[in-house]
Amino acid sequence: MNATATRVNCAEATLRSIVDLGGEVLFSIPGRGIYPLLEELPKVPGLRYVTGLHEFPLAAVADGWARASGKVPFLNLYMSTGTLNAASSIFLSQRDRVPMVVTATQAESWAVGADHRAEIEDIVAAMRPVTKWAWMPPTPDRVPEALRRAHAIATTPPCGPTFVAIPVDYWGAEVEYAPPAETVRLSPPPAADSPELGRIADLFAAAELPCLVVGRDAIVEGGSEALLALAERRGIPVVAEPEPPTLPAPSRHPLFAGSVAEAVDLFARVDLVAHVGVNTYEAFHGEILAAGAPKRHVWIGSSDRELNKVVEVELAAMLPAGPAARALAGAVEARLEADPGASARAAERRAEVERLIAEERAPILAKAEAVRGEVPMSIAEVVSILRAHLPEETLLLDHSTTAVRLVREFFPVPRGELYLSASGSCQGWGLPAAVGAQLADPARPTVGIVGDGGFMFGVQAIWTAQVAGAPLLAVVLNNGGWSSMRASLAARSPAVIEAGLEMNFGWEVEFADLARSLGVDGVTVRTPEELEAALAERLPLSAPLVLDARCRREPKTSASPYVGY
Repeated sequence: MNATATRVNCAEATLRSIVDLGGEVLFSIPGRGIYPLLEELPKVPGLRYVTGLHEFPLAAVADGWARASGKVPFLNLYMSTGTLNAASSIFLSQRDRVPMVVTATQAESWAVGADHRAEIEDIVAAMRPVTKWAWMPPTPDRVPEALRRAHAIATTPPCGPTFVAIPVDYWGAEVEYAPPAETVRLSPPPAADSPELGRIADLFAAAELPCLVVGRDAIVEGGSEALLALAERRGIPVVAEPEPPTLPAPSRHPLFAGSVAEAVDLFARVDLVAHVGVNTYEAFHGEILAAGAPKRHVWIGSSDRELNKVVEVELAAMLPAGPAARALAGAVEARLEADPGASARAAERRAEVERLIAEERAPILAKAEAVRGEVPMSIAEVVSILRAHLPEETLLLDHSTTAVRLVREFFPVPRGELYLSASGSCQGWGLPAAVGAQLADPARPTVGIVGDGGFMFGVQAIWTAQVAGAPLLAVVLNNGGWSSMRASLAARSPAVIEAGLEMNFGWEVEFADLARSLGVDGVTVRTPEELEAALAERLPLSAPLVLDARCRREPKTSASPYVGY
């Protein structure tokens, strides 16, 4: 027996493992088979417990907490149905490389396969498509090992959620437990003069108008600052990956062109695109990247699943995105410093890039100004008023779906990491993720801006905000219905609408009353003056607040066929 080991039951060993692996919060909903685990909670006072009313929003709370804190959450789920309830949120964690350790109960080990009322025989197989790694340890004594492996795999780039199924009869079994040994990871960053990056740097330095597409992997691994500094010195445009989970630059930076779909005219002009830590291309992004001038593509990232996705690249470096981004910036700068004409070209390039970005923004700004003061309020006006009343360092969690372009424009953040969203499709994620982001730092003002359709999917998170004491400002952009669904039906299934079937997805919901029924303050505002007064009266917050902002249904503003507004 290990000299530092003790004999404890498996439930206590599980909780000790979480704490010894750096876990601070256990997100869990009670249920059959979970009670023996909860019984041991008093023995690990350093572990905070956060619960919810439904597994999907609770998983999103854990995800938002992880994004805002940079730490690894531990999420415990009820077997089968509870696990599947959470799966769509865990899917987003996988897409956006959010490290998370998920555990779930399973039927008694001797009963697996008997198809009892709450069992999926192979819950591990069911979770593999939405996690990086999934396993059920064969014996109770291997549960601590499973958790250590899950944590190590979740936190190794490309990061992502992992899953461990634990049969309920394991909890009471006595096992030997010792704290894990400290693991030191030695991963030397690539050098700026390394041959792996040298060829990419050569192409980049020789391009007339190169462009950087910077994804979340590069940002969270600390590479975006070096790339932005390079862009500023050399007049290089910076673009966020599609549906960006966070931003590589301040929203209003003159060289930041928004997401890929917002930079169509820019991509038509560039002759080289460097994709760094990018994760989320879809088929139509290939059309944007292929249009206009012939261009070369280079790629840096740690996930081979993303390589040659939508666009085929000429050179690729399979490296952690953050360290590689810093090395690439140094390598390109070294080459340009030796070029006597580089400074003059940078000035000309910067002027051209800033002009293209300004032209893309112009119709959005003009439309917002034209409807200022109208009722129902425009989304631009609602968001502008929020920005004026909230501190500059407010964390914005944006899940306004079709309105994200407007929210990013009119709620500018001074640093890219103060903007959080999700790259994948998962209605209802935003509200609970905002709760989790606020719980990660209760002292930092956080605003969650969500559509009314999305709010309807994740409303249970309001209860979690109340019981966990998260002073979140949750803003519902309420235009009387699920606009994204209404618009897509009208465009793609007009016969259904013409037949008179009830698919309008409209409603008259009093979201403030709904919030109050869950123990949270709520207020409805219909005019700019009411919104100004509500914020002036209630800020700063000491408890959660749901603000039901009655908005107009926005017509399309952007000239781009790829942008909703």
